[in-house]
Amino acid sequence: MKKNVRRKALTAFVLLLVILAISWLNTKQDWIEAIYALKIYPPLGNALRALFGWIPFSLGDILYLQVVVFLVIYLVRLFRRLFTRKLRAALCSFLQLLIVLEVTAIIFYVFWGMNYFRHSTAERLQLDRKNYGLEELVPAAGYLIEKANHNRALISREELEETGNREVYRMAEQACLELGKINPAFFIRNPKVKPALFTPLINFMGVAGYFNPFTGEAQVNYAMPTHIKPFVACHEIAHQAGFGPEDAASFAGFLAGTHSESPLLQYSVYYAAMKDVLREISRTDRKAYADLYARISPEIRKDLDTEYRYWAYYRGPVDAISDFLYDHFLKANNQPKGLRTYNEMISLLIAYYQQQGILRD
Repeated sequence: MKKNVRRKALTAFVLLLVILAISWLNTKQDWIEAIYALKIYPPLGNALRALFGWIPFSLGDILYLQVVVFLVIYLVRLFRRLFTRKLRAALCSFLQLLIVLEVTAIIFYVFWGMNYFRHSTAERLQLDRKNYGLEELVPAAGYLIEKANHNRALISREELEETGNREVYRMAEQACLELGKINPAFFIRNPKVKPALFTPLINFMGVAGYFNPFTGEAQVNYAMPTHIKPFVACHEIAHQAGFGPEDAASFAGFLAGTHSESPLLQYSVYYAAMKDVLREISRTDRKAYADLYARISPEIRKDLDTEYRYWAYYRGPVDAISDFLYDHFLKANNQPKGLRTYNEMISLLIAYYQQQGILRD
């Protein structure tokens, strides 16, 4: 037993050194960008999608379920040994659990997590990202409302109700492929989106979609209103393409949608961006917000109400707890604004529109 404890302790120590080495590498942005992001992750991501992308259900969700069962079993075993004063056996269980957690952390960062520490999207796309105010937000909102109104008018209520999840996933996958042809910074091979097996649960967590870094799978909440799904699918594919931070993934997903020939996908991304900008305006100028909201078509207002009622039904303590945990996870992974990082897409959007001459600089 003593040898077993020593061996596990040594293994845990070596794995800790590996984690510290990865943490040190994560501070070297040039190395992350030139070596990991361009040479290590792309073939690794391609391999994961080739291995698991063809499976119609989420293998990663099953893996997560197994991990939860494993953790429960080991915690029960650990506490049982503590209460029965089998301290050496308890230490052995603790070390075994620690080793599993360390290996999980290493796999997370090697398989995908180091993408959090790349050069910023603004740097890679040569965007002049600045702090913005109402003078930038209001015209941006006006433009987004115009585009959302236009594309929403091309979509019938029946189309929204009858478009299936698989069709939504295909249009998002195709849009991301097309964007990669236009700009190599967004290149991805064989993107795949799947329905989240845990949709009934993640509804209560307020989760629209997520990316599994261990299997390379992009999952979307299959029960959401249809007009939300295409943008979420593009956002998760952007994670597959190596866009780690949430604002970067949202911006990449937005651009993919704007280059799509599908009015539904275009509407979904303009709708999402419009909401973010209007929310930001509402925090500082309620009159400007009201004037802009009055320009939104009645159909879009109904969609906004549908989305609000959908999430309000599930809102509760689970949602609050998941937000708290994920906020801290993002802050620990080079996103100091936590959940607010999602809204940071706005500055990328404004910088892009200024670069393209859509908005004045």
